[in-house]
Amino acid sequence: MAGNCVSRSKESAGHNLLLAFGDIKFKDLFSAELNGPFDKIFEILKELERYRQALVEIPLKLIRETEVRILKEPRLIDALKVFAWSVSACNHGSLEKSGLVFYDRPPYFSVDPKTLSEEVQSLYNLLKTYFDALISAPSRIPGLENSIKDLVKKAKEQYRAVKDNVSDFDLNTLQKIQYVTNYTYNMDLVEKELRLLHSLLDKAEKDEQNFKHVVFPKIRVEVLVANVYGSQAYEEDIKSPKEIFLRFHTGTKKQPMPIKILENIDKTTSEIN
Repeated sequence: MAGNCVSRSKESAGHNLLLAFGDIKFKDLFSAELNGPFDKIFEILKELERYRQALVEIPLKLIRETEVRILKEPRLIDALKVFAWSVSACNHGSLEKSGLVFYDRPPYFSVDPKTLSEEVQSLYNLLKTYFDALISAPSRIPGLENSIKDLVKKAKEQYRAVKDNVSDFDLNTLQKIQYVTNYTYNMDLVEKELRLLHSLLDKAEKDEQNFKHVVFPKIRVEVLVANVYGSQAYEEDIKSPKEIFLRFHTGTKKQPMPIKILENIDKTTSEIN
């Protein structure tokens, strides 16, 4: 039988958060009652996946959609700077018209979305989803973990009932044998998902503190000078966040690939095709 569910520890810190929750398939236990705990666990994993997407995928998407990705060291603060500049440009170089404010506490930021272009509003929607998750994740994820542990406890009780012949759940002899194998497999999957949960919780807590103590002090200063870039972008009719980034961000960019390497890549691609 699978071991006890893992406890939260430093082991979780390196777990790959690019892996999706629920990207698994529990094996059939030949009874709706026996499958029940794992079906409910799977539903919880769907909620955890929504948190993972908000806390992991959205910052990466913000970095891509603002073109910050081409910086040598792309960071969320750079994407937020471009967002502030873009909001200012949407409002003729007057950030005040948008009501954009960042806070060191929930809701972390506010802005009137009606003052934004469609492209900048897309960034706003991403940021809102990210900050909503940052607000609720540190308290919600432990509750989801407890729910999983309660369901694991129920599954273990059912397992003991089958093993001790207290209840057979209408399984025949062959099904009982396969049930033991499938149950063990399912419990192993749950343990792996719990390790991913611990990593996500660690990230949520660290990101919350990082925003409050590192990112917020920087973006608060950037907001004060956003109109310098926003007004110039408006005057030059530069509208998209990517264009605004390329025009005004002075950070060190990644070195482009040498032409010779690009030629070799093209040659290899053509050979494969």
